[in-house]
Amino acid sequence: MLTAHNISFARRGTPILTDVTTEVKPGAVTALIGPNGAGKSTLLHILSGAIQPDHGTVLLNGLRLAALPRKALARQRAVLPQSSTISFPFTALQVVLMGRGAHAGVTTRTEDMAIAQEALRMTGAEALADRPFTSLSGGEQQRVQLARVIAQISGADQDEPRFLLLDEPTNHLDLSHQLKILRVARALSRRGVGVFAVLHDPNLAAMFADTVIIMTKGHVLTQGPTHAVLRAEIIEEALGVRVIVQRHPAFDVPHIVPVE
Repeated sequence: MLTAHNISFARRGTPILTDVTTEVKPGAVTALIGPNGAGKSTLLHILSGAIQPDHGTVLLNGLRLAALPRKALARQRAVLPQSSTISFPFTALQVVLMGRGAHAGVTTRTEDMAIAQEALRMTGAEALADRPFTSLSGGEQQRVQLARVIAQISGADQDEPRFLLLDEPTNHLDLSHQLKILRVARALSRRGVGVFAVLHDPNLAAMFADTVIIMTKGHVLTQGPTHAVLRAEIIEEALGVRVIVQRHPAFDVPHIVPVE
């Protein structure tokens, strides 16, 4: 379990998060939605250990995140940022193998290669393995980067539950690539990985998330099972848009339609 207890954080005296308590369960997809400036990415960075809260505690599998050795932390949780730039002509396979750095001395080169190739296959990027990363389209690069973080938390040396944190993974992608990324996230959850994804589109959250957290103005407005949280009055309060919530015509999930 990845848990945040009573998290508060301010930047230059301005409160960003206020008394946030939430959890990410193994084997499930948790989506975080809310308006711009709600503190979503800041919460993800605190859950990842990239920044420390002013108050509160983050626990990873029962241990204080801040006390974990960096390699141990990297083997248990990985982060896909909104964007990352690689300017050197590494191949896609070499980029994915970078995710295996935390396992140095624990797994063999052969094991690392097999894990990297499986991660590329899982993200539908195996045909890109030998291509320079810099030659790939934005959607292709995102799939390779997703393969890298999958490789980071993969392997038989992993006894504890693992977690994947995705910071707006569908930004700047067409619908096809958005769905591919989130289908992979869902598949990972079925393998026991806890997935935490910051999303802008509540309909994508409805389709892929088991649990939804809605934030506004630095605090959690509500959280719980997707069907219970994605209600018209809650979405209107959080996003400031009048909506109708219907049943999706093809799936048994909520479907949000703006009406103004």
